[in-house]
Amino acid sequence: MHQISKEEQQQTGTAMLDEYCRHYSDF
Repeated sequence: MHQISKEEQQQTGTAMLDEYCRHYSDF
């Protein structure tokens, strides 16, 4: 089973946050 490293988790979290900000930047 593939274990997610902290660095990978941070990258994913940052990408999600970036998409979230872009999605709500219209308001």
